Amino acid sequence: MKERINIPVSLCEYTCSHDKFQALSALIFLHFRSSGILPIKEARNALKLVQGLSSNPSRKKVLDELLRLNWIGYNPKTSYVHLRSFREICLGLKLGVTKVIPCSQRELIDTKYFIYAVVINAKLYQQKSAIRLQTGRAPVANKSEATIQGSYPGLGKFGLALLLNCSPTTALRIKAKCLELGFIRVHKKSRKIMTLPKADFKLSPYLKEIYTDRSFLLKFRKNHQTGLIEVYEQLKDEMVPLLKIKKRGKHRFEGIEGQKLAGSS
Repeated sequence: MKERINIPVSLCEYTCSHDKFQALSALIFLHFRSSGILPIKEARNALKLVQGLSSNPSRKKVLDELLRLNWIGYNPKTSYVHLRSFREICLGLKLGVTKVIPCSQRELIDTKYFIYAVVINAKLYQQKSAIRLQTGRAPVANKSEATIQGSYPGLGKFGLALLLNCSPTTALRIKAKCLELGFIRVHKKSRKIMTLPKADFKLSPYLKEIYTDRSFLLKFRKNHQTGLIEVYEQLKDEMVPLLKIKKRGKHRFEGIEGQKLAGSS
């Protein structure tokens, strides 16, 4: 049994956009449980431990899909299954292989959310790199557009939904689960925009009419020293990537943890 394997980021991104979570989860598990070649019966039995594959029909279905995708090979004469390497699969799909996530079985508590987390972490590292190139400084993590000079989209619920190929509501649920599993860290952010003698709960829709591109989710806090009400605008959460992405190959990828970014000293 292998202790650690390297999963290409590009394959996780492909899985999100093509909804191949069950197939990739099964393949990852089989890679952990074998040397790459095993009897078909052993493969079926091993997949009993994968979430959602407890029944014989579900295991047969996912093995058939892996064969159709050419992620595994099968020799009917010997009844042995051959697992394709992640690199081989990526090259067949014309995907990049220079970015990988090293992981152990212990980290794969829920493989589906781990795959989502890989995609989110990779995007956050890219954004960190973009900010550094824009501002000439190294940020702690990705920031909201209110705290960064220049054009920067952030990663709100709509951006996250687009990234993960799901609805905004599902994206927020995925984000919460990734936070719970320790794949990301989230800091709530807000900024003071004005002070008022008393709270005005009609202020938010009024501001939305003037600035149509902003949501203006407001919070009212009383300053007990001045007696005034401070109005804070809720900004996009600051998301900090916690998974470590490694680089392979000759070409540098900007934003990978542990790699010197282009343009930095």
